[in-house]
Amino acid sequence: MAVTFDIDTGGLGDYASLNAFQSGEATDITGIDPYLAECRASGGAADTTPVDLTGWTTDAINDLIIRQADSDRHSGVWDATKYRLETTNVKAFFSSGCVNLSVDGLQIHIITSGSTFNIYAVHLNTTNGVNFFKNNIVRATLGGTGAGHRGIRIDSVNGVDTIYNNLFYGWRDGSLDIQVILNVSTTHVGYFYNNTIYDCRYGFRNYLSRGTWTLINNIVRGVTLTGYSGTVESASDFNSSNDNTATAINATKTSGSPWNSSGDADSDYFLDAGADDFRAGSGDFHLDVGDDLSASFTYDAVGTTRPTGADTWDLGFFEYVASGVIEFAADVTGTGTVAGTLETDTALFSADISASGIVAGALETDITMVASVTSSGSVVGDLETAKPIAASVSGTGSAAGAIDTDITVAASATAQGTLMGRLEPDPSEGGVVGRSMSLSLGLSL
Repeated sequence: MAVTFDIDTGGLGDYASLNAFQSGEATDITGIDPYLAECRASGGAADTTPVDLTGWTTDAINDLIIRQADSDRHSGVWDATKYRLETTNVKAFFSSGCVNLSVDGLQIHIITSGSTFNIYAVHLNTTNGVNFFKNNIVRATLGGTGAGHRGIRIDSVNGVDTIYNNLFYGWRDGSLDIQVILNVSTTHVGYFYNNTIYDCRYGFRNYLSRGTWTLINNIVRGVTLTGYSGTVESASDFNSSNDNTATAINATKTSGSPWNSSGDADSDYFLDAGADDFRAGSGDFHLDVGDDLSASFTYDAVGTTRPTGADTWDLGFFEYVASGVIEFAADVTGTGTVAGTLETDTALFSADISASGIVAGALETDITMVASVTSSGSVVGDLETAKPIAASVSGTGSAAGAIDTDITVAASATAQGTLMGRLEPDPSEGGVVGRSMSLSLGLSL
């Protein structure tokens, strides 16, 4: 079980900043338990103190985990009310002495001005490190004349980094040397999966092809120089860019959209790039075209479960799921059963039951619902609508439960049919409310 620390910029936790946690807790945790630092901002304040993780001794089991608290997780867009590590003219997150590190769900922002050079949001510079950097938003607000700024710079010796489900944006300032992910280590192994990079001069850069990199399901858009630079492993595939460099590194996806997205608009990929909303929309080109990486992870940056199977994953950090409710049509014959809640916001719901079939649960719609029962079938549960419901029973069938409407209820029963439950018409219709009726002749209300 992890030893947990509450990092709260509002002053209600164990420490008010990550740097204070680093100063107070850095130690040898091998043979103890993993250390977990959970970050939140109870008062909405940013953490503005840079952190350098040093003085830690860890192993593969007893590692250091830094994550956004569940109550403070972003929803796929930057949230200035949640925890964020935000620094000006200085690198934000530096790991110079911590191997076996996991960073999960943070918001990291660097701001530059003047002539300051080489400001990094994240800098990994350890030996034999095994690091996971996932589900984070890393952004930049760049100004001044300084260059050499990086989203992630990797100098690790014999390091293995798995970097996935991250969003990077704002990493471009004219023709200055700005790079989102840069490796300069000759012994680095990197796995880059389902990351989204927008508005950059360089996207992924494996400098002089020094590292051993595998890239799958990544998106780079708004690149002005190079989306993907350097040699990558042959397993790299399903990557997209607007400068055609993705097709040069992909194993199979070597032409056409979305792999070469130069002819596509931002609206073909993101909900609203102009408002820094890089989540996917319903018609985006990168939906359901990616590789299934469920052997490595099964969710996106906000915790949505990704599907399984060939060509089912979305590219990038966000997996699109249709919101609200969609059309549902159910036909049951014989002794079949439809159980649960069947809902639609837009389309006609039609349920037909024959023989002794049953529809159980709540049937809800904003438009017309038609339910029919024949032979000895039954409709059980609540039928609710804001528009007319027509219910008919024949033979020895029954309609049981509550039939509610804001407009009109029309009910007929023949041949010893039974209506059970509540009938609630508008009093202006002159209707009658009764608990139960047993009829041998047709009845109209």
